[in-house]
Amino acid sequence: VEDSVNGIRYVMHYYRGNIENKYSIHLRFTDNNIHLVRLCINGGRHYNADGTFADGNHIHLYHFIKGLGEVEAHVYPLPVPHLGTLRA
Repeated sequence: VEDSVNGIRYVMHYYRGNIENKYSIHLRFTDNNIHLVRLCINGGRHYNADGTFADGNHIHLYHFIKGLGEVEAHVYPLPVPHLGTLRA
Protein backbone atom coordinates (compact mmCIF):
# COMPACT_ATOMS: atom_id res chain seq x y z
CA VAL A 1 0.00 0.00 0.00
CA GLU A 2 1.42 3.42 -0.90
CA ASP A 3 0.37 6.91 0.13
CA SER A 4 0.17 8.75 -3.21
CA VAL A 5 0.47 12.20 -1.58
CA ASN A 6 3.48 11.67 0.71
CA GLY A 7 5.05 8.62 -0.94
CA ILE A 8 4.99 6.59 2.29
CA ARG A 9 4.86 2.85 1.74
CA TYR A 10 3.02 0.48 4.06
CA VAL A 11 2.76 -3.28 4.40
CA MET A 12 -0.69 -4.74 4.96
CA HIS A 13 -0.56 -8.24 6.39
CA TYR A 14 -3.41 -10.60 7.15
CA TYR A 15 -3.48 -13.85 9.07
CA ARG A 16 -6.15 -16.51 9.39
CA GLY A 17 -5.82 -18.65 12.49
CA ASN A 18 -6.56 -22.34 12.97
CA ILE A 19 -10.04 -21.46 14.16
CA GLU A 20 -12.27 -20.95 11.13
CA ASN A 21 -13.37 -17.41 12.04
CA LYS A 22 -10.17 -16.02 13.64
CA TYR A 23 -8.42 -13.26 11.67
CA SER A 24 -5.81 -10.58 12.19
CA ILE A 25 -5.01 -7.70 9.82
CA HIS A 26 -2.29 -5.13 10.45
CA LEU A 27 -0.75 -2.14 8.71
CA ARG A 28 2.90 -1.16 9.24
CA PHE A 29 5.54 1.08 7.68
CA THR A 30 7.67 -0.65 5.03
CA ASP A 31 10.95 1.10 5.87
CA ASN A 32 11.08 0.28 9.61
CA ASN A 33 8.29 -2.28 10.27
CA ILE A 34 6.67 -0.06 12.93
CA HIS A 35 3.01 -1.03 13.25
CA LEU A 36 0.23 1.53 12.95
CA VAL A 37 -2.89 -0.52 13.63
CA ARG A 38 -3.96 -4.15 14.02
CA LEU A 39 -7.50 -5.48 13.86
CA CYS A 40 -8.21 -8.86 15.50
CA ILE A 41 -11.44 -10.77 14.93
CA ASN A 42 -12.13 -13.48 17.52
CA GLY A 43 -8.62 -12.96 18.87
CA GLY A 44 -7.15 -13.95 22.20
CA ARG A 45 -6.87 -11.71 25.24
CA HIS A 46 -4.39 -8.81 25.09
CA TYR A 47 -3.43 -6.61 28.05
CA ASN A 48 -2.60 -2.92 28.24
CA ALA A 49 0.11 -1.53 30.54
CA ASP A 50 -2.59 -0.28 32.93
CA GLY A 51 -4.04 -3.79 33.36
CA THR A 52 -7.11 -3.28 31.19
CA PHE A 53 -7.63 -5.81 28.44
CA ALA A 54 -9.62 -6.78 25.38
CA ASP A 55 -10.36 -10.14 23.84
CA GLY A 56 -12.58 -11.39 21.04
CA ASN A 57 -12.94 -8.58 18.49
CA HIS A 58 -10.50 -5.77 19.27
CA ILE A 59 -8.15 -3.19 17.76
CA HIS A 60 -4.54 -2.32 18.62
CA LEU A 61 -3.45 1.29 18.11
CA TYR A 62 0.30 1.97 18.11
CA HIS A 63 2.03 5.18 19.17
CA PHE A 64 5.71 6.03 18.54
CA ILE A 65 7.32 7.64 21.59
CA LYS A 66 9.77 10.31 20.38
CA GLY A 67 13.02 10.46 22.31
CA LEU A 68 12.72 6.86 23.49
CA GLY A 69 12.54 5.30 20.04
CA GLU A 70 9.88 2.89 21.30
CA VAL A 71 6.42 1.98 20.13
CA GLU A 72 3.61 1.73 22.65
CA ALA A 73 0.42 -0.17 21.90
CA HIS A 74 -3.02 0.05 23.44
CA VAL A 75 -5.82 -2.43 22.77
CA TYR A 76 -9.52 -1.53 22.67
CA PRO A 77 -12.53 -3.85 22.46
CA LEU A 78 -14.79 -3.57 19.41
CA PRO A 79 -17.13 -1.92 18.84
CA VAL A 80 -15.20 1.02 20.30
CA PRO A 81 -17.32 3.39 22.38
CA HIS A 82 -16.36 7.09 22.09
CA LEU A 83 -14.02 6.48 19.12
CA GLY A 84 -13.15 10.17 18.85
CA THR A 85 -11.56 10.21 22.32
CA LEU A 86 -9.09 7.34 21.87
CA ARG A 87 -5.34 7.86 22.09
CA ALA A 88 -2.73 5.20 21.43
